[in-house]
Amino acid sequence: MLLLLASMMWGSSFVASKVCLNSGMLQFEIVFYRFLIGAVLMWLIFRKELRSFSRQTMKTGIALGLVTTASFAAEMYGITMTQTTKAAFITATNVVMMPFLYWLVCHVKPGLRSVGAAMLALAGVGFLSLTGGSYVMEVGDLLLLLAALLYNVYALVTVTMGKDCTAAQMTFLQFASTAVFMGILTLFQGSG
Repeated sequence: MLLLLASMMWGSSFVASKVCLNSGMLQFEIVFYRFLIGAVLMWLIFRKELRSFSRQTMKTGIALGLVTTASFAAEMYGITMTQTTKAAFITATNVVMMPFLYWLVCHVKPGLRSVGAAMLALAGVGFLSLTGGSYVMEVGDLLLLLAALLYNVYALVTVTMGKDCTAAQMTFLQFASTAVFMGILTLFQGSG
């Protein structure tokens, strides 16, 4: 039930982002507010654990913030250039990319099921993305595939750099640094 709830929340975030974009909010502004609220809530709930940070936790949290900023930037621009349902599907391909990226980084070979799932997902992306008989992916589709790839980079950074970090501290630093990076990008985007 929790996985179903998480999937529903994740899928509805694409609709919410599209609604915010259609209301006139800037791409980076939407992500800025999401992570600012997240950082404030993390601080309110875990403030005792957030009094001091190890150097490794700071490096990992800020690295995760950079990757999160890049992935959300790609995703938000991708959403503006394609349909919402298509965006959710393309971004979800990160799930089938992960075993192969994990293989490259951690040298753990994927099984046959992973290969089969990747082929099915690739076919699904092709049916959704190659529109109009031109068999060319649109810019929005490519940005969403980049976002999916960056979500996997996020997971790999967490696994490789964050194994000795406290989850609450690492997450707070990720949220706070993402809010800062997106706040800076919002200033540039708003003045453009």
